[in-house]
Amino acid sequence: MNLLKDNVFNAMLARISNFEETAERQWGTLTHAQMLAHCTKVLEISQKDYKRQFLIGKLFGKYFLKSVMRNDDKIKKNIKSSKKLFVTNPQSFKEEKTILIALFQQFYDKGAAFYEGRLHPIFGVLTSAQWGTLAYKHLHHHLRQFES
Repeated sequence: MNLLKDNVFNAMLARISNFEETAERQWGTLTHAQMLAHCTKVLEISQKDYKRQFLIGKLFGKYFLKSVMRNDDKIKKNIKSSKKLFVTNPQSFKEEKTILIALFQQFYDKGAAFYEGRLHPIFGVLTSAQWGTLAYKHLHHHLRQFES
């Protein structure tokens, strides 16, 4: 699934738009607003211009990328991520949802050409399809976390 494809983008946009604060958490400790803020922080990575790959990425990036991109496998529950990608005191649920939707729309509007050959700080240089798939898998993972 690639979020840079019209049908996949539209389906995910509907899922995010329909996500409610009453959705039941299936695992983890994030609140609804924290999850939305986390998804925004991760999606922001795609919008930044990185000049070089982080050392951990140089060492393990290809391995991490392979494990995430493997077929249609889902991201495992309770997988660890950098603490820098989490927000302990997010804005309100409604505000975080609005911010995520706006960034998600921006991600899509830039188009595949923008992402082709773009550097990810951990995974290295990616194709636009890889960017679209990574973004899909991450958002899908967290929406599943809240049965959405």
